[in-house]
Amino acid sequence: MDSRKTTLRKQIRHWSASITPEQRRAGSAAVVKRLAGLEAWDRARWVLLYVPLPDELDLMPLLHRGLAEQKRICFPAFDSTSGQYGCREIRFPDLDWGSGSYGIPEPKPELPFISPAKLDFLVIPGLAFDRAGRRLGRGKGYYDRLLAGLRGVSCGVGFDEQLVREVPVEGHDVKLNTVLTPTHWVECDEASH
Repeated sequence: MDSRKTTLRKQIRHWSASITPEQRRAGSAAVVKRLAGLEAWDRARWVLLYVPLPDELDLMPLLHRGLAEQKRICFPAFDSTSGQYGCREIRFPDLDWGSGSYGIPEPKPELPFISPAKLDFLVIPGLAFDRAGRRLGRGKGYYDRLLAGLRGVSCGVGFDEQLVREVPVEGHDVKLNTVLTPTHWVECDEASH
């Protein structure tokens, strides 16, 4: 299993190294527009977003849009006490950011953790997804542990090329409810938390 995951990670990373800034901007804009038009987004009161890595879709415009729509917007934040990720709310985008454990901005550590039960729509990055809701992450399992405690609609997001025939999974890997790319919307009825 590990070798299959490693091979797929290498393939996706090789592909993502060729993405131009223009392709990333266009893909990101398309997914932002599609996500903001979803009924699940409209209904959501508590949303989990992510701060993008250089090879991920940049959906940060949804932070400002969500706040304008009176949504409560959370981001993953590392809890050094537990060694796991939790969720903290960003209310003031100009003030609430701090340095994250892996060089990725996170909500400041003095902001309280939010109960995972509050989150009703989760936007989740990954390296690869398939139509059954399986997701390939970066290999540390942080998102799987975070997702295991969440009950909202989980939406994996990536470029079209990240939607593959099959993602190898293990027992601890959590399936997503939906997958969205610039041109595909997949309802994953096999997904479970």
